[in-house]
Amino acid sequence: MKKLLALALIGLLWIAVPQTYAQVPGDVGTIECRLLQLAVQGAVGDEDPVVYRNHGAWLSAVSNIVRPEKDSGAITPECASCIVHQFARRVPIAGQTPCGPTPCAGVFDLCIDADGTASPGDGIPAAAQVIIGTPLQPFPTINFIGSGLDMFDNDGNSAWTFDTDGPGPLGDDIHVEDFTFCPTAIRDGVHDLGLDCVVLDQDGSFFQGQFVSCDLEVGAFCVPPLPSPISYHDANGNLAWDDGEDIVLDINGNLVFD
Repeated sequence: MKKLLALALIGLLWIAVPQTYAQVPGDVGTIECRLLQLAVQGAVGDEDPVVYRNHGAWLSAVSNIVRPEKDSGAITPECASCIVHQFARRVPIAGQTPCGPTPCAGVFDLCIDADGTASPGDGIPAAAQVIIGTPLQPFPTINFIGSGLDMFDNDGNSAWTFDTDGPGPLGDDIHVEDFTFCPTAIRDGVHDLGLDCVVLDQDGSFFQGQFVSCDLEVGAFCVPPLPSPISYHDANGNLAWDDGEDIVLDINGNLVFD
């Protein structure tokens, strides 16, 4: 919960500060720049004499991550400067200015999953793409592409439940059970352990034969108000959920991530 509140506060700060950066891919003010900054912060941490023999060693650890990204063209020199110079000035991570919008830092809405079948975790923030103002699409999807995206309402409350207090039995889960994104899947309305592909199962609670609670793609089995307010970011504009597209709890129901 503290993580969610911190991300929300960063999102508010980003709205409040006027942004004049050019939106060149990888430049300051882009999600790519912010994601790299978050990755550096997570990998290097604050300056610690137990870990780094001096300030130069700490700064080298930062540069070793940032420099290859700049040299490859993934980020601009301005983005690299935004990240590195704050470490050079010994600004603690908690006090560093974001170099771009923080993904999934909604004031009202919350991200459910961002990396699809790549991991049973949520992939947030590393794989996330939604930022304040990103348009969303509702479930069921307009187009049927055979994603087989299903929700498991583990606590039976006809709503999405986050596993916010660490691993436990009540957090809801998601899988895909069709061939489009999971070649081994069986579309039979239950979880086939080892065959259907896991999208989200942070506590490893899936079991063989577990019944689907809500088919998000077509709306079958759902107990109202489900599948609302679960929505997704249609990154490729095909009016269907594709593996890896962000899944969002659109709490205020306006189909905009905010």
